[in-house]
Amino acid sequence: MPLFGIIRDSPLIAAGQRAARRVGRMGSVGRASVSPGRSVGISFSNVNIVFRKVTLDFTLNDPYGPVGRHMYVRGRAIVAAAKAQVGVDTGRLKNSISMSQSRAGYGQSMTIGSPLRYALMHHEGTRPHIITPNRAQVLRFSSRGRIVYARSVRHPGTKPNKFLADNLYLIR
Repeated sequence: MPLFGIIRDSPLIAAGQRAARRVGRMGSVGRASVSPGRSVGISFSNVNIVFRKVTLDFTLNDPYGPVGRHMYVRGRAIVAAAKAQVGVDTGRLKNSISMSQSRAGYGQSMTIGSPLRYALMHHEGTRPHIITPNRAQVLRFSSRGRIVYARSVRHPGTKPNKFLADNLYLIR
């Protein structure tokens, strides 16, 4: 049983109804029947195709239908590949990469990403920039085994690591 009921005016059903009407106008090739609330049917001399709204809704929109299961498998593969490719310092970014799959009015939706602020900077890279202290007067950090104090630092920037975009080929 669908979670949110049947969407009567879905674009897929409308396209199926238009196709059935077109086939019905062809005359001797086939016969089309359109039931307003139930299904769209196309009958040929040796082929009978029926699109039932409940079946289409389950197939296309339900996370447990064939399309939903296919999306879930592909999404898990992308998440695993992204976790393998992401840079690891503390492991926080790697552990935060997640996937969420949901049902929307237009079909299914899948989101893969990380809620961390620096995830986009890691993915897209950064330009060279100057780092200054926010709450203190000087920066304190370790460089080559020594403790260094500085009022500002010129950061050379970082190369992008497209850990999400590089793995979209797994969708095919």
